Amino acid sequence: GYARVLGALQNARPKLPWSQAISLLGSMQACRVRPNVVVCNTAMSCCERSSQWQMAGLVLQGLRSGIEPSAVTYSTAMAAASRGGNLEAARGLWEEMRQRRLPPDDFTYSVLLQACGRESAWEEALLLLSEGLREKEKPGPGAFAGAMGASHRGSQWPRALGLFADIRNLGLELDSVTCGAALGTCAAAEKWPLALELLAATRQGPALTQVTYCEAIAALPWEQGLALMMELLARGGRPDAAVYTTMINACAKGQQWEAAMLVLSHMLEHGGPPSTAAHNAAISACERGQQAEHALSLLDRMSERAADPDVISFSAAISACEKGHLW
Repeated sequence: GYARVLGALQNARPKLPWSQAISLLGSMQACRVRPNVVVCNTAMSCCERSSQWQMAGLVLQGLRSGIEPSAVTYSTAMAAASRGGNLEAARGLWEEMRQRRLPPDDFTYSVLLQACGRESAWEEALLLLSEGLREKEKPGPGAFAGAMGASHRGSQWPRALGLFADIRNLGLELDSVTCGAALGTCAAAEKWPLALELLAATRQGPALTQVTYCEAIAALPWEQGLALMMELLARGGRPDAAVYTTMINACAKGQQWEAAMLVLSHMLEHGGPPSTAAHNAAISACERGQQAEHALSLLDRMSERAADPDVISFSAAISACEKGHLW
């Protein structure tokens, strides 16, 4: 019964009540009901998803005193440490897991490599991945995505793209997270022809997600990015604010202020959420196109659209006035 209650807490939306999970563990102990490893793992998952890695560590500490932790236990604790940006804690948990001879799985490698990625520790990530490939239970796409992210953040773009090639050579299933990581690398390295190849590979596998569309649009020239967004619309998809903003930024980068304005208008006409970031991108496009009047008009209308202007909004508008000699 406790495990089912904790499972319901774990899946609650929009806010994961980690405090209730910890409270429930305390109630079990007060009633002299000893929580098993499944219950503790579920409580730790609640903590992890709420970025409460210290509390997840306390649950693990309690486990050590009377219950044998499982591989899932350590993987969940590492995920919490990774989400909390504590690579050192994740390393310590990894070492303890190995000392207990608990076999890691793809999730274990994924969260550890993601922790490396957040610290740009790309060499460590590649070493861990290499070690994992020699294990009986080999890392999967999630681990490769983590290593790609670490390489990307370390500006090691050829290595990141090489890892994507390794995934295909090993016959691993492509997923949206892995493709998104590869497309993000293409955008940073300005390798848009390769981005088109990756998109073709993605279409043969999982459906493109909103995040994948964002990464792809950022990696492509504005014309092809716009065609990709039109493809999403043709499929019956509804681009979210991030997709629209990325598309407007692509137009700005391509010196296409009119296209940027059209994309913003499309977002507003089709019920898109009023986005400060999207308006800022459109103002920046007008600034690059020396369209001061349009930039000021957008700034004036932001408040009407419940998109509160910020420092970026005013800075871009001021720059547009300067370039347009509008004092």
